[in-house]
Amino acid sequence: MCIRDSLRTALDFEIPSPSPQIPETSSTKSKFGKILAILGGVCFFVIIILIALSQGETIEIINLYEATEVEVYDGFITARLEAKGVDPIIGKKSTVLHRALNLSIVFQSDSEFRLRIFDVTKENYQLPDEYPYPHDRSAPKFTNPLYLINITKDPFSLAVIRKSTGETIFNTSNSSLVVSKHYVEISTRLPKRHVFGLGERVYSMRLDKGTFTIFSFDRPGSVETGQAGGNVYGQHPVYLSQERAGTQYFHAVFYRSAAPMDVVLDGIPRRLTFKVVGGIIDMKFFLSETGPETILKQYHKYIGGWRIPPFWSLGHQQSRWGYRNATTIDGIAERFRALDIPLDVVYFDIDYMNKFQDFTVDKVAYPLNQISEV
Repeated sequence: MCIRDSLRTALDFEIPSPSPQIPETSSTKSKFGKILAILGGVCFFVIIILIALSQGETIEIINLYEATEVEVYDGFITARLEAKGVDPIIGKKSTVLHRALNLSIVFQSDSEFRLRIFDVTKENYQLPDEYPYPHDRSAPKFTNPLYLINITKDPFSLAVIRKSTGETIFNTSNSSLVVSKHYVEISTRLPKRHVFGLGERVYSMRLDKGTFTIFSFDRPGSVETGQAGGNVYGQHPVYLSQERAGTQYFHAVFYRSAAPMDVVLDGIPRRLTFKVVGGIIDMKFFLSETGPETILKQYHKYIGGWRIPPFWSLGHQQSRWGYRNATTIDGIAERFRALDIPLDVVYFDIDYMNKFQDFTVDKVAYPLNQISEV
């Protein structure tokens, strides 16, 4: 089964709930009727209590911001966000809220737009809008956007609405908004529980409740449990969400950041929260009304697309961890030649590094002159 079919199976499959069948004989009808009535009442109150408890699981909401100077133009929206009241974050000075923020929303096409919330002093790090970082490569072009943006001023919140269905697909109301020097948090309520992405991790295709860490880490064999820390090599802080209108309505949100983060899925209705170590809120939105494949193409185009690999990388290759020095590499190459086995590339893994530190070379174990002769 291809990935597309697997995805659609995950979306469309529902487990039916069988209805209990109770025989209605003259001797049992009255007795069981009373029992069912009592059980029905108890179940109703239990359900109400469970819903209330589920909705009360979230932490205290922190959102002191009020939107002022909101300006709507042909193709973009700007605003100033001012914090009012006492800063609720207790701790080191580095965690104090930025009291003044800028809001920028740019309509980039009928199906794409970008949201940025950043400190007016620009102290927090921002990814450059240039190669090799994901960025837009052309001027905005739009005629009839698929989306509407609604802004609530006090307290500030933002909602994204799909025009054709009227469904709210992104909504920050009744949730925390924190922008400080070393910590950023923003949440949204999700249309449905069908959420995918937030790679790289070893997990089911559809994400369940849990905390999903995004921070590139060399830990082979790590299996995601939803308990945080299950991340592996790749870092793709993007989620894909199906909407209630049907299997053709999808949207994706890419959190444009190189910082470590936890993404938390919890609550009823389902809530998604980005908890990021610094930076700014920089989100790229993709919408589709023709299924998830369209969004995946949009996303890959945005992050740079596929690259044609160099010719040598298509050859015969040998790789493993544990080649301790250049002499070992030389011996491996000679052995392949002696056995007349084709060999174009030998990978050193992390052994060539100085104490396994990135961007370093152990020049004692791997002298450059010796490597060049292999």
